[in-house]
Amino acid sequence: MLREHETEFRPLEVAALRVSTSFFRAALSIYARSPHVEDGGRIVGFVERAVRSTCAEIIAGARIEGMIPSGPLAQRTPTSLQQDGEWQEEIFRRVEHAFPDLEHIGSFHHHCSFGRMPFLSERDVEGYRHTLSDPRYRHSFYLAVLLHTPVMGLAKPEESWADFFNVFLVTKEHVHLLDPRTTRLECHDEDAVAAAIDTASARPVGAHRRPAGRAALAAIVRRMTELGTIYSAALVGDFVEIRLHRGPRIRMVSPDQFDIFSGDDRVRVGAALPLEKTLEYLTREGVS
Repeated sequence: MLREHETEFRPLEVAALRVSTSFFRAALSIYARSPHVEDGGRIVGFVERAVRSTCAEIIAGARIEGMIPSGPLAQRTPTSLQQDGEWQEEIFRRVEHAFPDLEHIGSFHHHCSFGRMPFLSERDVEGYRHTLSDPRYRHSFYLAVLLHTPVMGLAKPEESWADFFNVFLVTKEHVHLLDPRTTRLECHDEDAVAAAIDTASARPVGAHRRPAGRAALAAIVRRMTELGTIYSAALVGDFVEIRLHRGPRIRMVSPDQFDIFSGDDRVRVGAALPLEKTLEYLTREGVS
């Protein structure tokens, strides 16, 4: 972690911050699961389309609804978090079907794994500004919510949020810290978005939806074509399954793991093998 004072945090007075109570429950649940390493998630919500010129007006037009967890391939250490953006994007797309106006508006993480640190690090700010520069991101601001003090078991964390959380408004020019003494929470108990996130997250994300998975599938198909292997491919649930004309079925579990089904038997290969070795094994099975 870089020194906390390298970024200037400008105090920002706003009338209110609109947040779903389910957001705070999700934040504390994430911390409870990973107290010794940084963890967090992608904040989603709604933004009013009226023109907003000041930071206070931006906050007034945003409403935090929920959070998509950091994901199964997130990299977590006591001082850093690299979220699984590919997985989060797929979960967001699933939820977006039910809530077409839902948007990615920020990020949550905690700094409780190495002691109390109430400010964003330089690395945090750099990452948020990288998102702001992404043409796919729709806004000129980024909300960063930080849990800076360990806390567990609060029945209503929204009632004492200022003791444990800091909220930042990040722009390309400045980082603003909402003043907890003057910021009033407008909480609502609607949890439809949070419930949709839970449902979407419970279903696996197929490896074919990741670039590495698509590359591995292309390599397998290319190799089978070279060998003249007769096959068909289909999407079975959330997994791509290759059915060989003579031989087993091959199901892609992850970009480097495959299940081979022969009758009632299943063998998983590829976990510790380079792609070339995995291809050799799979294609050998396919033409045997």
